[in-house]
Amino acid sequence: VAAENNRDVPAPTFKMADSSLKQVYAVTNSLFGYCQADRIMDRNPCVHIKRDLRKKQTRELKIPQQKSLTKLQWTFLLETAELMAEESPQSGERTLFCIVMLFGCYLRVSDLVGNGVWKPAMGSFVRDRDAWWYHVVGKGNVPAKIAVKPDCISYLVRYRKTRGLPDYPAPGDDEPLLRTVHGRAGMKGRQIREDVQAVADRTVERMKAEGFADYEITELRSASLHWLRHTGATFDAPHRNPKHLQADLRHKSLATTQNIYYHALDDERSSDMAKLSIRPVSYTHLRA
Repeated sequence: VAAENNRDVPAPTFKMADSSLKQVYAVTNSLFGYCQADRIMDRNPCVHIKRDLRKKQTRELKIPQQKSLTKLQWTFLLETAELMAEESPQSGERTLFCIVMLFGCYLRVSDLVGNGVWKPAMGSFVRDRDAWWYHVVGKGNVPAKIAVKPDCISYLVRYRKTRGLPDYPAPGDDEPLLRTVHGRAGMKGRQIREDVQAVADRTVERMKAEGFADYEITELRSASLHWLRHTGATFDAPHRNPKHLQADLRHKSLATTQNIYYHALDDERSSDMAKLSIRPVSYTHLRA
């Protein structure tokens, strides 16, 4: 992107977190402590490092990094994925299905490609009491079922048609959920990342061509697959019971879900501020 705008590539902004620094210090302190006790070294240099750190400690302002797309960006991304699916149905419909599931059901990429003990199949979609559920074995090899939006099922039907399959999966259907364009089972997460990145790149081109400001496009340039999960949950949180959202996100703690996705007070504050102006409403009357 920098090259496109005839600018130098910006320097990396990576900075190690305080928790990581503390862990590195603990490991090296333990190592040097052992060496000192075994008389390999005369002293432990970490003691002096800790003293210096205390002297230089300053309070640093940490601004939370946004990791979700705006509604405008998501709309363009979905439209672009649908456009690319029309151009190349076999690979495009698969990518569109993955994007919709990552967003609509708050999935992790491992929920689509599986792990060492579980591989997703078409039969992972189960119809129960007039609702669809997606059964997974998630982080920590914990089984779970995720509520599926009706819209997601319509994209599943589209994807299955490109595979020459009936519209809906039958109970116990062991057909692999994802196959490569050559028909091989066992897709890797890397392939999904590459496919979704191609959609994001095309979306950036479309938005630039339509004259959108750079700040309205920025997040798309650095978005990861996990952003789709986060974006979907962010959009849905105002309309869902927190406990239900927690269950589908598979958070161990309800507090985690509430702290990340429920911002009623912030929304009220920003809404109030949006109504205000630098120039008082009565200013024109005062001049008259």
